[in-house]
Amino acid sequence: MLLPKVEHEAEIEVAANLLAEAESAAGLEVGSIKIWSMIETAKGLVHVEQICAASPRMTAVIFGGG
Repeated sequence: MLLPKVEHEAEIEVAANLLAEAESAAGLEVGSIKIWSMIETAKGLVHVEQICAASPRMTAVIFGGG
């Protein structure tokens, strides 16, 4: 799952919780869907370490924008 414009670790935590619910409902192993986050703002860059550590699902960080 790719999340754009991530600025805070709470966004990753919410996504991870929603994914866990969806995986359970679909009969998938919880944690099987990974998260990539896009850091596109200065605020996201300031919090990038916390964003990366927010969930074991985090497997990639993409820097960029336009």
